Amino acid sequence: MASEIIIKNRLKHIGSFSITIICAVILALFLPIQNTRAQNNTQAAANFTLKSQLGENIKLSELRGKIVLLNFWAPRCGICLHQFSLLEKLQQQNRKNDFAVISVDIGGNFKKFTATAKKHGTTFPMLFDSENNVGALYSISTVPASILIDQDGNIRSTVSADDLKNSKKMQQIIQGLLNE
Repeated sequence: MASEIIIKNRLKHIGSFSITIICAVILALFLPIQNTRAQNNTQAAANFTLKSQLGENIKLSELRGKIVLLNFWAPRCGICLHQFSLLEKLQQQNRKNDFAVISVDIGGNFKKFTATAKKHGTTFPMLFDSENNVGALYSISTVPASILIDQDGNIRSTVSADDLKNSKKMQQIIQGLLNE
């Protein structure tokens, strides 16, 4: 009788030990998956090629290694037109850094695009997206809209019109991405 109790206790101990081992193995297998998901939570920026106001083909993937501020606009949008001076200021402040501004017209009127590009004379490329294909890739439904893309080609954040007006905050954000 005493031997039966000892055997039952040992079986219980072995059973709980086995369960502990099984749980440890499951956790060991599951935790790396969780960490991988957290690290890969960034979304890759969709690649595209569009013509600039100077007739050059600009391909987003060719800017890999730079922080890119991708700005969407339309000629009929007054706020968008006002943002060109803010974008130009950011471009100039960061001309020695790995930073680029790209502005994409999703308005669909080439004549207005060329007139606007000529009038504002920016140093950054202004691109024409005649059918809003690039805007659709980025789910742009209203303008202005701006997106920050890191050196690895991942979307890091959207930039509000208010954030764009705050040059000190924008400079801190850009510098933070450059220092990563």
